[in-house]
Amino acid sequence: ALRDDAAPLPQQLKELCSTAGADIEIAGDQQPLSPPATLALFRIAQEALTNAAKHAPGAAASVSLHYGADAVVLVVRNGRHVSTPSPLAARGGGYGLQGMRERVALLGGTLDAGPTDDGAWLVRAAVPA
Repeated sequence: ALRDDAAPLPQQLKELCSTAGADIEIAGDQQPLSPPATLALFRIAQEALTNAAKHAPGAAASVSLHYGADAVVLVVRNGRHVSTPSPLAARGGGYGLQGMRERVALLGGTLDAGPTDDGAWLVRAAVPA
């Protein structure tokens, strides 16, 4: 995944969202990202969707990727849980959010994660363009 011949991030995210049953939106003027940035944003989306399935099975999830002039922003949002958490949730906390923050920090970016006012959960990662 750190090679230059890896699929572009939008393509990788479309495949991931198709598998996870999440909606996806891509906006802005797409530009090539460095292999480390591509990998970091893909892994963040993957981890966030895994967390959504673990803690809020059955809730709708969406991924958006926005290419801006100064940053590329990935947002993963899942709705309020509509059923009880999956058995995987009982395994306790891991290092998912911490790992996301570390990946973004290595690229000079930021990561925010937490509940929204409407009870959903949102992960927002921004890396320099």
